[in-house]
Order: sequence, then structure tokens, then C-alpha cells
Amino acid sequence: MSEAELGEGGPEKADAEGGEVPTGPTHEPFSFKLLSTLQAQQSLNGLRHNDHLRYRQYCTRRLRRLYNVLKFKHGRGRYKQVPFPDDFQDMRYLEIPLASAERSWSYGVQLKADSAAASALNPRWRHHSIQRFSKAVKWAQMLESVCKIHADQRTQLEAEAYAAHLEGFWLVEKESWPEA
Repeated sequence: MSEAELGEGGPEKADAEGGEVPTGPTHEPFSFKLLSTLQAQQSLNGLRHNDHLRYRQYCTRRLRRLYNVLKFKHGRGRYKQVPFPDDFQDMRYLEIPLASAERSWSYGVQLKADSAAASALNPRWRHHSIQRFSKAVKWAQMLESVCKIHADQRTQLEAEAYAAHLEGFWLVEKESWPEA
């Protein structure tokens, strides 16, 4: 197409006016064994020995590697939040919300264990651990919504189960019995 046929707006405007714009993903649904991957990562990186600090450090390193490999950067110097892409071709983008949820969950469990081990109970630690569980639920719900668009049926069900598990864990910790 020549520039005269496209008009002033370029290809985007031509698609919006006359052609059909694809609304869904431009790839086949990803098949990602979410729960088995999660179980393997947990057992290999500290949770076999109930070491939540080690597992959280692993999740942080994993996130860093994913960001670098996928070239999903957050600005130079100071952190600048970049929105999660709507359309992507690499299945590893599904691992970003998973690793973030696991990191938050592990930190919450670590804070809970430290609070229980301390001689005097610290209500701030309990509050902070509940906030970490809340953040884990937020990431799990994001994983679930991304899987509904980009993943196959089995992965969608596993993401839904994972989100429900974390939400139940959070509500029990929050002592919100009717919702749990």
C-alpha cells in the first residue's frame, strides 16, 4: 500500500476504518503446566526444608532473569512501572505474575513464622504479612486473567485453582471467616 492509500493515520487508521482488527492474541494458546512447575520450583529452592527466605530470594532472582530475557524493563535508574503487555508471543510472560505471587506469598509466610518465633508478638509483622498475602492474591488474579486470554483450558483451570488457593489462604490469615 502506498502512503496515499493509507491516508494520514498510517496503517493503524486504515485498520480502524475499513479492515478488521484482531481482538484476541496472535498465537496459539499456550500450554503451561502451572501447578507442576510451581511444585518443582518450591521443592528445589528451599520449601522442602521450610526455608521461605531462600525461596523468596530464588523468586526474586527468577523475576530478574525473566525481565532481562524478555526485555521487559522498568526504566533506567529509578523504577517506573510499565504496564503488562496485552499481546505477547513468548510463554515466559506467564511466569512473571506467577513468580511475583510466589515471592509475595513466601515473604508473608516468612513474616508469619518470624512473628510466631519472637517472644513478644508484634502486630505490625502480622499486618505486614497479611499485606503480602493480599499482594500475592493480586498477582494470582492477574495471572488468572492473562491465562484466560493467552492459555489453553487446562492452564486456565490451574490458574483459577491457584488464585482460589491463595485467596483462601489470605482470607484465613485475615480471619475473614465468612468469605473464606
